[in-house]
This record gives sequence, C-alpha cells and structure tokens, in this order.
Amino acid sequence: MRFHEIANLTAFKVAVRLETDKTLVQTVIWAESISHAQRMLRNLFGKNNVISVFKLSAVKEAATKPQSPEVIQAKALNDKAKKLTQQAKLVKARSSADKAQDKLAKAVSATTAQTGQQS
Repeated sequence: MRFHEIANLTAFKVAVRLETDKTLVQTVIWAESISHAQRMLRNLFGKNNVISVFKLSAVKEAATKPQSPEVIQAKALNDKAKKLTQQAKLVKARSSADKAQDKLAKAVSATTAQTGQQS
C-alpha cells in the first residue's frame, strides 16, 4: 500500500530559515492542509523563519495508480492509428494539390497555345 492511500496528507515544498546560522533551506513536509503545515513549521523553526509554503501537485500525479501493460499498449496503438490517419489525410491533400497544379499548368499551356495560334 502506498503512503497516500492510508493517510490523507498533502506534500508541501517549504523554504525556512534555520535559527542557528540563519541558513535558508528547502524541504518537503506532509500535512493535512497548508495551514497545518505553516503551524508545524512555525513551531519547529520559529515564527519569523518560515519563508514560503507551496503545495506540490506533482506528488499526486506521481502517486496515481500504475497502468497495466495492456492498457499502455492499447493507448500506444490508438495514438499510432491517429498518427497514421493524419498522415493519410496529408497524402490525400498533397495528391489533390498536385492534380490541381497539373490541371492549372495544362490550362495555362492551352491558353498560351491558343493565344499563340491567333497571332
């Protein structure tokens, strides 16, 4: 079982100043809410030594349930199918653009030939 499954705690990235030598350090603290984290930090490091407290959202994303290999493979195949469909559309578009250019070139040459015959 993972930690986040048994405890309803959130990770917070904090910056605090140490009382001993006034060094600024960053660490991660787990608490139920940001106010609880701030209270714990004030108690540990002193009231004026808490610089910042930010909620870490990446921790929740990393803690999501891992996917089975079948699901990952199905997603990969679906993505590949979408890419192939897009490529097919591009090939069709290029083909129709080439045909249109050929028609235009024929029309221009026919017009040029007709004007050359009239002169």
